[in-house]
Amino acid sequence: METKAINEALISLLISYKEALSSYSDEQINHKQADDIWSIGQMYEHLTKSGNYFFMKNIKYCLEKRNGDMGGEMNDNGKKVFSYNSFPPIKVKVPGGGPQPVAQDKESYAAAIDLLIAQLNIQEEKIQNDPGDYKTQHPVFSWHNAKEWLQSFEMHHRHHLRQKTELEGYLTEK
Repeated sequence: METKAINEALISLLISYKEALSSYSDEQINHKQADDIWSIGQMYEHLTKSGNYFFMKNIKYCLEKRNGDMGGEMNDNGKKVFSYNSFPPIKVKVPGGGPQPVAQDKESYAAAIDLLIAQLNIQEEKIQNDPGDYKTQHPVFSWHNAKEWLQSFEMHHRHHLRQKTELEGYLTEK
């Protein structure tokens, strides 16, 4: 896929997440069906934090040629995910669990999404013109260049649409 198409798909996805915020009450955004199931707010916390502090950070590192290396390859799992342009339709649990995200208010997420969109618009041309030889390491899929980080960002946020649908279903059960 071309950088422009990936960026447009990601921005469209982010806009849909932002628009959905208005359909949730404060109670709904914080509703937890069970202790081991995130609330919608926790999912948004994960999406906005990972978007900013994981995906965008690594895109910038690649473009600035820092905290990475020249070359490096994706591992077999990374190659499979990129060949399908999709994460597998499974629930993923972080090894060791990690800290639970703490949900914020809807306005915080709308602002965070707007910031991500602005950053993506600024970086699109830089990513398009990047030769792709400088890479940073993804903890699961190994080495990514700036364009691969962008594509991984889009795949990750698309992957969470299944979770969003599931969490919204719990709201209708209440």
